[in-house]
Amino acid sequence: MLAVVCLVPSTASAQVSGGISGTLLDRSTRQPLPFANVLLLRLPDSTLAGNTQTADNGTFALVSVPLGRYVLRAEALGYQTTRRSITLTATTPVLRLGEWLAAPMVVQLDGVVVQGEKAVLVEDLDKKIINVDKDLNSVGGTAADVLQKVPSVAVDENGQVSLRGNTSVTLYLDGKPAPSSLRLDQLPASRLETIEVITNPGARYSAQGAGGIINLVQKKQLKDSWNGEAQVTAGTRDKYSASLNLGRKAGKFNFYSNVNGLNNEFRGSSALQQVATAEGRTTGTDQTGRAVRHQVNKALRLGVDYAWRPEQTLTLTAEFYKNDLHQTNHFATQLTRDTDPTIILQNQNPEVDDLYTMRVGSNYRHTWAAYPGRELTASATYTLDGGTVTTEQRVLDGPASYTRQARRQFLDVTIHLPSAQIDYVHPLDDKRRWGAGVKTDVMVTPGTAEYTVQPVPGAEFIRQEANSYRYHYQQVIPQAYGSYQQKKRPLGLSSGVAS
Repeated sequence: MLAVVCLVPSTASAQVSGGISGTLLDRSTRQPLPFANVLLLRLPDSTLAGNTQTADNGTFALVSVPLGRYVLRAEALGYQTTRRSITLTATTPVLRLGEWLAAPMVVQLDGVVVQGEKAVLVEDLDKKIINVDKDLNSVGGTAADVLQKVPSVAVDENGQVSLRGNTSVTLYLDGKPAPSSLRLDQLPASRLETIEVITNPGARYSAQGAGGIINLVQKKQLKDSWNGEAQVTAGTRDKYSASLNLGRKAGKFNFYSNVNGLNNEFRGSSALQQVATAEGRTTGTDQTGRAVRHQVNKALRLGVDYAWRPEQTLTLTAEFYKNDLHQTNHFATQLTRDTDPTIILQNQNPEVDDLYTMRVGSNYRHTWAAYPGRELTASATYTLDGGTVTTEQRVLDGPASYTRQARRQFLDVTIHLPSAQIDYVHPLDDKRRWGAGVKTDVMVTPGTAEYTVQPVPGAEFIRQEANSYRYHYQQVIPQAYGSYQQKKRPLGLSSGVAS
């Protein structure tokens, strides 16, 4: 009996998630509503906890849902948005709603204006689209705050983005690879219109997006007027950021600009204790560390759109990003080995980064109002990445027999990246489409790696020729691709070939 009683709480605690299912029907005709969006919003903050679409027979199911309180919302074209409050507990983890009725929208055609509402999440053939405007939690936040709420996406404290646990994610800004110095915490959420999550990039994308692509699409001014936005943020321990957006829409021209800056200082500490035994001897390491990092970022972006026809737009952009980093790590280490005398070391590892990115680009886009989804785009971009990185290793204190030589590595890198691309997408219907395109990427990288040693404190650093070198690398990658995509519930087909 004691064994049975002990098993009861472990069985209950193992049930940590549940599920929700039901069938969405027309309230008047009792006919199923296929392809309706079903969203699960967590209470009390209304963050998106899950989503799905109804099948051909109106059924839907959400699985692996954590226990808690939620609002379930159904959105179908031509029907009123339907909401239902639900609670999943340990005693009732699975909720079967049965028939869920949605009321058709009643529209009086005489003098009535009907306004549509964007869904929070839309599933396209090859991506998920999140409408940032529909998320009230993003007001006053940054792009990093919004991405934290996107399903399958995570952002760590250093701004590293991962998709489904994979950190090999490529960030895009308005359909083009974002510069490496882009800071998500400097991009206000109010500037974003949508976020596109592409978990399985097709043949048209570069190979570095194999782990997934997240495209941040910024808003465009639609009315003839001035528009602007200023944001200033201050935090503890010397953390400041500011941004200014200014735009002007005048007829066929749309001018926009952004300037932002960031000044952050971080302090941290670490501790390490390690014991290892090999060949009968035991070695112990006891280390504590302190780190100070000072980061200064600056960015300027200018652009203009010229729409000489409603279906044809030419865009020109120029961007500049500057990233300065000063970081110093101090380590105190105690080394022990059996009965040998204890060795105590004091080390210092400073690092200085001076990096920049400049990019100019043009983009042409042609759509067809009579054929929604058909699109022709052509772009040309030139990117210049460069800067210097200096790292040192110094021994400040230790046994007299321990070398005091300071070592320094200096990297000076310049990367030229011109590219050109043409893409065409042709939908066959709302569930099928094909695409084709050509692209050429060029990379030219001259650089220097210099390794130097300081014999004694205060002396000049001496270049070590055996470990220092200059290099020049050049690469030209012409590419062509074709793809076909089809969506069929519950699976989708995506195939392509690139060379």
